[in-house]
Amino acid sequence: MKTSKITFLALPALALLASNADAGFYTSGPWSTSDMDGSTWEVYGDAVNDHPGTQSDLANCVPGVLAWAGRMSSAGYSYQVGTDIDAWSVDFEEAGLDDLYGDAADYAYISTHGGSDYVAFNGSVGDNALTSGETYWGELDMDVIAIDACNVLDANGRWSIFSNGLNDGTHFVLGFDSVSLDTASNADLYGYYLTQGYTHVSAWYSSTTASHPATYTFPNGGPTVNLVASFVQFYSPSCNTWNDTMNTVSCDPKYDSWGAYSTWGL
Repeated sequence: MKTSKITFLALPALALLASNADAGFYTSGPWSTSDMDGSTWEVYGDAVNDHPGTQSDLANCVPGVLAWAGRMSSAGYSYQVGTDIDAWSVDFEEAGLDDLYGDAADYAYISTHGGSDYVAFNGSVGDNALTSGETYWGELDMDVIAIDACNVLDANGRWSIFSNGLNDGTHFVLGFDSVSLDTASNADLYGYYLTQGYTHVSAWYSSTTASHPATYTFPNGGPTVNLVASFVQFYSPSCNTWNDTMNTVSCDPKYDSWGAYSTWGL
């Protein structure tokens, strides 16, 4: 679950405009489901602000992912982005439409509510619950996915990703060990740092630390918790993914590759 708010940073970006409460599907540029690490560079995003019946709607997932897509578009990437009821859990599920959307892109971003190894959707297609057991990323094009949602990459979430064999070409899964805040600036800054030549790891480190405080206090007398970001990495002796940047992905780790993770306080 994402909570609280942080002010959106007014950095220059290619604006993709949408009302926070309006669903939509946004596309730009050519899209290929067969051009693996080839000449067609693509990003895919899903963002969910509206969670009817939960009394826990969000405000900044949609503008954040659209800002990220705008950054990547300005660097020459095609994009497809689904928002609210047009963001579907099946976009990232192997038995669903993953090969057409999430895994057809080089890089992906999801922003919504979450939990340990759980991503919440409110789409018009699918079961609206994404877990690592439903996925098999990387056998097509996906190199890096960022999941901007609470607790998805806590200790249990990281172990679930390792044990469910997502490392058939995926390089990094980026996310949070703790709760994360409802801020558009994290996605926007991640895209900004990527376009400045940062590695994916350093871009995620820089965006999470800049967009989040060190602690968060739950409302109504709730506890204060430390905010912690994290990532899962896959690599092998013949494919060192650590220094991957937006435009320097030269190899894919395969199914039997090694896995590592890191966490850091914000």
